[in-house]
Amino acid sequence: MSNPYSGNKLPERHIRLLDLHPGEIGTPFRGTLRHACLDSAEFYEALSYTWGAPITSSYLRCGSGSVPLTLNLTQALARLRRTDRTRTLWIDQICINQDNNAERGQQVSLMGDIYRGAAIVNIWLGEEDEETTEAMVYLPHLLQAFSNPDERDDVGDEVPHVMQVLSILTVRSPGWIGLRNIFERPYFRRMWIVQEVALGKTSAVQLGSHTIAWDDLAKAALCLEGDGGHQVDAHRVVRMIKLLRRQTVLDQPGRRPLIRLLHQSFNLLCTNPRDKIYGVLGLATDIRPGELLPDYSLSCQEVYHAATIFCVNKYKSLEVLCQVRHPKSLPALPSWVPDWTVISSLGQSLGFNLSENYSASGKKVSAPQFHLSDDKHTLYSNGKFVDNIQQVGTVMPSEQDLIVNVYERYEVLLEWEQYARTFSPYATGESYPTTFWRLLLADGGTRWKDSDRTRQQFYESHQNLVERNRDLANKDWEPVAEMSIVNTRSLEFDKLMEAACYGRRIAITEQGFLGLVPADAQARDEICILESVKVPLVLRRVPLSGDHHLIGESYLQGWMDGSWFESSPNPNMQFSLI
Repeated sequence: MSNPYSGNKLPERHIRLLDLHPGEIGTPFRGTLRHACLDSAEFYEALSYTWGAPITSSYLRCGSGSVPLTLNLTQALARLRRTDRTRTLWIDQICINQDNNAERGQQVSLMGDIYRGAAIVNIWLGEEDEETTEAMVYLPHLLQAFSNPDERDDVGDEVPHVMQVLSILTVRSPGWIGLRNIFERPYFRRMWIVQEVALGKTSAVQLGSHTIAWDDLAKAALCLEGDGGHQVDAHRVVRMIKLLRRQTVLDQPGRRPLIRLLHQSFNLLCTNPRDKIYGVLGLATDIRPGELLPDYSLSCQEVYHAATIFCVNKYKSLEVLCQVRHPKSLPALPSWVPDWTVISSLGQSLGFNLSENYSASGKKVSAPQFHLSDDKHTLYSNGKFVDNIQQVGTVMPSEQDLIVNVYERYEVLLEWEQYARTFSPYATGESYPTTFWRLLLADGGTRWKDSDRTRQQFYESHQNLVERNRDLANKDWEPVAEMSIVNTRSLEFDKLMEAACYGRRIAITEQGFLGLVPADAQARDEICILESVKVPLVLRRVPLSGDHHLIGESYLQGWMDGSWFESSPNPNMQFSLI
């Protein structure tokens, strides 16, 4: 059987479209592949889905050739195919010659325009089962929680009424379990979902025989945010998509810089690790034509190295270093180059998610001093040494199932509390309670910071949190009963603490400062502040060398506003990161 792509080179800004021929259930798939210009405004639908295991389940006959299909795509086509007329689709697995690296790179660079141009984006979540069918019954009732919202979130969207959600579904009900299982499907951990859904004009979700509006499913994801038994990560992806869609509608071109998109999508998955970079290029609004083109002939290390250097040069900043996580799965990378294949256990990035609170390297506007070695493997930057780490505590667990690790989390909180009690008053003059809650939040929640009464409320929320963890560690947990006595401020405190502490250790420096450091940090590591970086970094000196390895970002209590960096007598020095 011939190759359907043979002698079928795509002209510039052209794509292939699949005319899927009508057919009855169970009959072989047949279709026609044809070229179309992206600028011709031709009608087509796009498919957003996961490939699944790379095992051929069936074939699509195209003329005298055929295209192999994975099981998930086979199931999707069976649902999408009409019995009475042709349906025109764009599907990456079929419409791109996956064996041609040059074509793949060229088509990936057009991906943003492909999804913008689609009349509708069909989201395929997979086949239904008994639990997800139960969830579809409950979904309309769950959406009632938005009829009288408690408040609006930071992007202006309605927040579900927490107690109304709990009155509709308990966390052990079949409907709740079914919804949670939907959002735990691989689709919601997929890299490409962000671009495909955010840029589409209209999106419809298909789960087996059920069709759901994307906006309704997105609301359900927000209802499941931190449901007490499991932490479902889908809500983070949903929030990102909602924000990107709003920026697209409002035509805010400066709001989607590549460096921030790389951070926001850090923990999403893709079959080809190069797509951790290439998968957000179509969303970035600050990439000019010809910049950072997809090239699948490069190794993953080369792609990540080039992307990091691109960010350093483009933004005249070392902010991208805040994305470094350990342990790396690509050990050949320089320590200062993020390994985007790593799935991070951290709550959130200090240098990105919480960066509006910080300016550790000062507020003076001047060109930072940094440069690369000739081979581009050593990064030189000016900065200041702050202090050595003397002692580190236990890592705050970030296990997704809170029922499993609640006792461990309680034990870690007690340990950290003992560290903080030894510093009262702290170097900043603050008492132990204030020092500790600010540490647990990494000084987040600043919109309430000026109110003494609210400071006390934060501390009381912390006390409730500790007591609740102690109780839950010593008895069977009935999540609904527990959530019914937790006030909104306590839940907010929980979320902020998760963002700051999960996956990090408490650290004490030789001069008696408290901080939060990466799990890989250890005694004798150095805390330094590099020019243009908003947070201190943990560095490890290479033995018998003046070079350093970058361990990751950190929070240092009392050092985050830049006043120390600007007034410190410590000399400005050059650090070499390898």
